Amino acid sequence: MIDTMLKGILIAMLLVSCVSSGLAAERPEWAFFVPSAELAKPSPMPPAPGGLSWTAPGSGKSYTLAQLEDVLNPPDWYPDEHPPMPEIVAHGSRGGADSPPLLPCALCHLPNGLGHVESASLAGLSVSYIVRQFADFRSGARRISVGNSRTSGFLTSLKKRYTDEQILAAAEYFAALKPRQWIRVVETTTVPISVVSPETLMRTVLPLGGAEPIGDRIVELPVSTPGLLYRDSHSGFIAYVPQRSVAAGEALVMATTGATLS
Repeated sequence: MIDTMLKGILIAMLLVSCVSSGLAAERPEWAFFVPSAELAKPSPMPPAPGGLSWTAPGSGKSYTLAQLEDVLNPPDWYPDEHPPMPEIVAHGSRGGADSPPLLPCALCHLPNGLGHVESASLAGLSVSYIVRQFADFRSGARRISVGNSRTSGFLTSLKKRYTDEQILAAAEYFAALKPRQWIRVVETTTVPISVVSPETLMRTVLPLGGAEPIGDRIVELPVSTPGLLYRDSHSGFIAYVPQRSVAAGEALVMATTGATLS
């Protein structure tokens, strides 16, 4: 029986096959997290009723809304579940008149290294691989396609401003983390209507609700919207995919590699 993590790999391979075969003639919005300005964007969830702070389920910590919105100091809900984070992973710097802020790695990739669906999962990747990616960002061999041109330009500039020492410290931290199940695959014909916020680049369900046909898309949504917005590293994602996608992905792998999955 194919486990859930392997299903995710199969779905990804199926997506590559669909794009290369011409099913997506243009860059698909659903795959590249292009902000949907024409749709009403969701607002961050308010603090818990009657309180001034929010607490993640199972965490002994709480943060005020102002703390949760501080991009230079992202929350660490479960500090006992990972090694001490290097400074560049845990905290950023505000920069100066001639330099923009330097954002911490945990803001997007989370302390568990699994990250959000608009960013990469780094947990368990080798040190040399992570270091090489930064070298490719600097040389232009690897490009960032998240968001609009302004967003991709900012992220490209950001990747180039980390020092070699900061990159190595972050790479060693994330390489030491153990990957775990983070995305659950659900085959369906309909999916909740969602939107990518221009501010956060996070895809969330529209507050007014509703559903729409999934078509040929893969739509990844958070299990919990507050968990997403407040960076709860216990709150993962659901990948909604068309019916029979897993079987099609398995067939693609077997036809391509000759492997037998069980």
